[in-house]
Amino acid sequence: MAKEWGLPTDNLENTTIHGGFVVLGNTIFCSDRTRDGEPFSSSVTVMLDFNSEDAEDVAALDSLYKQVTESGVEIIDPLKEQFWGGKMGIIKDKYGLVWMFHAQPYSKLQ
Repeated sequence: MAKEWGLPTDNLENTTIHGGFVVLGNTIFCSDRTRDGEPFSSSVTVMLDFNSEDAEDVAALDSLYKQVTESGVEIIDPLKEQFWGGKMGIIKDKYGLVWMFHAQPYSKLQ
């Protein structure tokens, strides 16, 4: 696949061309930076959003956040209630990627 996309093939064993993982039934796809000249940025944040008005969704958020934080990540802001009627917590994983765990009242989204 690397050759077809015009990508370097000298370090394929350490390269993710197309990867993915599932978080609570939702697939998140990713890849390594593959083009020369593109600056690396650590300013990317992934937000997982949940419905704060749905008890099952809130329970899933709480459970996932607990599992993730117990794995040894850096907690930037603990998961807690927010003034907008939801909750949010922020962590940084071992790769430096920032994740926001967020719940908001979906009935107010318009």
